[in-house]
Amino acid sequence: MDKFDVAICEAIAVSQASANRMAAPNLGCATQVFARMCSAGMSLVRVAPLSRWVRSDFENWDFASVSGYACGLLDGFLLFRYLIKSPKSGAELQVRIDVMNINDCSRRIELHNNLGSLADVARFEKQRSEIQDRLKSNEHFITLPDLLQIQCLNGSVLMIDGRDEILAAVGFPKSQFDAMYGLWTQHLHILPMSFYRMESNGRGTGLENEVDRSYITQTLEICAAFLTDATDCMVAHFADAADSRKGLESRFQPGPVLNCPKRLTAPEATERDRPGYVKRYMIALGKPGITRWQNDPAIRKLAEERSRKLINSPWDTELLEVGQSREFAFLRDFWNLFQECTQSCLTLDLVRDLAKSSLEQIEPKRNIVTVTYWVESYLNEVYIFQCRLLDLIKFIQRKYKKDADFTEFVNAVGDSLAEFVKVALESLVNDRGTHVHQRRHRQADPELARLTQLDAMIDILGHTDLSLVREQSRKDATIWVTTQLRHYSDLSWHLLDEVCRGFSDGILLENDRIIVPSHLKDDPDDLLKGQEHITYL
Repeated sequence: MDKFDVAICEAIAVSQASANRMAAPNLGCATQVFARMCSAGMSLVRVAPLSRWVRSDFENWDFASVSGYACGLLDGFLLFRYLIKSPKSGAELQVRIDVMNINDCSRRIELHNNLGSLADVARFEKQRSEIQDRLKSNEHFITLPDLLQIQCLNGSVLMIDGRDEILAAVGFPKSQFDAMYGLWTQHLHILPMSFYRMESNGRGTGLENEVDRSYITQTLEICAAFLTDATDCMVAHFADAADSRKGLESRFQPGPVLNCPKRLTAPEATERDRPGYVKRYMIALGKPGITRWQNDPAIRKLAEERSRKLINSPWDTELLEVGQSREFAFLRDFWNLFQECTQSCLTLDLVRDLAKSSLEQIEPKRNIVTVTYWVESYLNEVYIFQCRLLDLIKFIQRKYKKDADFTEFVNAVGDSLAEFVKVALESLVNDRGTHVHQRRHRQADPELARLTQLDAMIDILGHTDLSLVREQSRKDATIWVTTQLRHYSDLSWHLLDEVCRGFSDGILLENDRIIVPSHLKDDPDDLLKGQEHITYL
């Protein structure tokens, strides 16, 4: 049990730490399969006897309750290893995805045929036909054996690699797999092997006995090995998630109390550490400016004069742009847009901290107004953040696409990142629209709607018997809004970091320098000579 407990804790922590990433189609599907493996693993650890994950008046030693989840976990593991393997070409990648999609369409057609839903059958048949046509013209697909091609096109196979091939690739003996999988399915489906040797008050009854204890122990050990192997593969692709692997002390939620992220006893008063790629861009954009400040007395003098003028006469001072080269203007605008995004993230952190502090101190009768205020504050700031982040993406695309070396990269990556950001924030932006253009809390926010009705029932209609319910509802609303604020402030930093990471392969050097497009460079050889040209005024 301890081995499996460690494995599932680390797997869930890594799964959550690597969520919401831009990834290749096969890797994206693999992460979804991994998430389902974690779900099966969580169910398995909860039904296993002597588990710290549940509290029960008795232990159920029924091997069949474990074998079902073990089968699902093993099936998921084989599919995961198949998907996460890097394809040799784009054509092979497309085949792997299309074959899986045809299999899915075929299963759905069979399902809806049995349900008599002919409209759905027609819809999935059309999708399957379109994918089949695409497969037939794929250069990798036509190299597959004829029989496999037929099976792929009719949807009878899920993968172009056979199960024996995958088992060999992961080093799992086929005979051991067949024996193990056969034993599990016999008990899962209540076939004769699961009941022929039942014993009174013993084997097969759910009471503790040596045989079932042995089967359960072996199953947990095998599944722990599967999960650990899959977690290793995830970390190989998402290296930053490795820090979340801390054995039984791994942090994730929902889960046992000991594994949930520790609650803070006070607002997060200190400024958070910047994510990895955000740090790299800050260095890349900041280092040249510092260098120029240190090496150019004229720049220092000009900056000091303008700063003093603004400090002494803020209302009477208008700081006009100083004539600069195209390269300086490009880097200056890049820095400004990047800083606008980081400022939005910092603002969301501040909203989070101030909301938590004020909700703990505000008088009860002003609870609804206070919660509503902070809800709208973070919704508006999330909308502003989205606008600024999309502007940053557009700026990078617009500036780099005129350089032939970058055109294809920035267009493809930028469009994908923009869609990624919109999808991630869509629900928040829609909620903001409801708050601004319709009604503030009814329908949009269930906790506030409930609290509003309680105020009306008690203060207007006199139902004082609901007073205790209202007190608890106020606490629930406070917890709800602080949880939302913490989640979306974290999400905003994550999205900014992902945008920086997405573009980094094309425009950020390993020594943390921004590549300036050739048509904007003051000196085409600047990259080789190591000269930087940027300042902040």
